[in-house]
Amino acid sequence: MSLGLASMDAVAIYGFNSPEWVMAELAAILAGGCAAGIYPSDTAEQVSFKAKHSGTAIAVVQNKQKADMFLAAAADLPKLKAIVVWDETDGIPDSTSDIQIFTWSTLIDLGKSGSDASLDERMNAQEPGQCCAYIYTSGTTGMPKAVMISHDNILFEARLAFDLIPNMGEDADAGERIISYLPLSHVAGMMVDIISPITIAATKPGYATLHFARPYDLKAGTLGDRLRAVRPTLFLGVPRVWEKIQEKIMAKSAANPTTGVKNSLKLWALGLGLEHQQNCQLGGSGAYGTGYAIAEKLVLSKVKGLLGLDACKFCFTGAAPIKTDTLQFYGRLGE
Repeated sequence: MSLGLASMDAVAIYGFNSPEWVMAELAAILAGGCAAGIYPSDTAEQVSFKAKHSGTAIAVVQNKQKADMFLAAAADLPKLKAIVVWDETDGIPDSTSDIQIFTWSTLIDLGKSGSDASLDERMNAQEPGQCCAYIYTSGTTGMPKAVMISHDNILFEARLAFDLIPNMGEDADAGERIISYLPLSHVAGMMVDIISPITIAATKPGYATLHFARPYDLKAGTLGDRLRAVRPTLFLGVPRVWEKIQEKIMAKSAANPTTGVKNSLKLWALGLGLEHQQNCQLGGSGAYGTGYAIAEKLVLSKVKGLLGLDACKFCFTGAAPIKTDTLQFYGRLGE
């Protein structure tokens, strides 16, 4: 607000998942603006289009390179007043006559001098059906389209999800853990990573902690390291993420095959896991096969531990079709 954000102005956020990304989105929304996330992989042309289309007044970006993209497009961005850079490793650009450049720490200092009464007035003026975020589509033809997400829409989705997931947020002493790695500019990332922890804390006895993957984890194939470190209790993966984990496990298994009794035990346990999961399908009995508890203790829990998913209460997929083979692969691991 101290940078000139008016009600319903857009705040563009551009960079990899981080605490600053989350705080920028919540700050934009609470100040009566609209968060307009940009995919970390977007090109300069896409950044310019989204910033112009949304009427971006303030851009919050990861580094100097991303700030330079906004400055290069400044002639087409008449509402752009300021750019905030949260990672100063490579420095920050110089301010221009029309656009001020700030570091994250400077923004915090500016915020301290702001009026709480003015912020309260903005928040009290908000209505459930008003837009709080623009989610730009990634799978349509032509230039991306902006989906207007309302306050009540995103809160309803999050509240419904956590009312349906058993035991989520019910333990006041052991918080839920979420790992943020999918784009926060996508509605799934927004709901699961940003809105859900707030929803859990507000409506359940427990709480949730959001952990962040490293920018290179997906490309370097090291997401598994972060999963084992965090041991999330809730995990969202698009089909390709689940497939890549599956491929890595299968390659490792092929390179180190089990034989004899050990192999027979593994196959028996995986068979019981799949049988139970199939029984849990719509209309199924939910029954466990004979010896399931032993299979879980000796085999299934160990495999899930190697994946970092042994504490996960709910794993889900979305955004694209997933192969039956992939679903069955994880189904073999049991609950």
